[in-house]
Amino acid sequence: MHRVVPIYLAINTSPSMARRLVEVEQMLVALTDELLSSPVLGDQVRIGVVSFADTADLVLPLTDLTRLGRMPRIPSGRETRFGPLFELLAKVVGRDLTVHRAMDAEVMRPMVFLLCDGLPTDNGWERSFAKFYGVAHAGVILATIGLDEKETQWLGSALRATAAFSWADERTYSLAARVEEVLLDHASILVTSRVISTPRGSSSGSPSPEQDA
Repeated sequence: MHRVVPIYLAINTSPSMARRLVEVEQMLVALTDELLSSPVLGDQVRIGVVSFADTADLVLPLTDLTRLGRMPRIPSGRETRFGPLFELLAKVVGRDLTVHRAMDAEVMRPMVFLLCDGLPTDNGWERSFAKFYGVAHAGVILATIGLDEKETQWLGSALRATAAFSWADERTYSLAARVEEVLLDHASILVTSRVISTPRGSSSGSPSPEQDA
């Protein structure tokens, strides 16, 4: 039975993030090289990319990057809204879980890596997040650019994040390298973690409560 480790990159594409999008695209190339060099990770890790600003778009469906011929371009948007992001993720992750289980795959707990440089501007986004979390029960890793630690901690708590990083908005470091490092560290953990089990007789695409916290 084949194991699948689903990782979704949720990339904020508001105007202030525009100059960072090329670095994110570079990170995807570097991540592909790492997956190619590690047979275990490359065989199990699947990557999806969602961009979000005033709307959310599925830029790359859950994919084996080692078999992808061309990297996607990430479009820019306007204000930072979380509601559309989690509404889309609820559909995408729920569908992907159902599809892979139908293929008799062992599906590990999904992970969402959320990169943003601002707090959400829309009211009521928490309801969309709660719906998403109820469907996917995914682990969330938050990385903020330019927010202070208190803002990052507040947002991480609201997202039930398993880890939260507050990075300065400066050009003296490689954003691509930082994101790649975090993703590879957590992917390695997921590859060796327990499988999500679906109760017998259940047709739901939602994970059972018997999963990693």
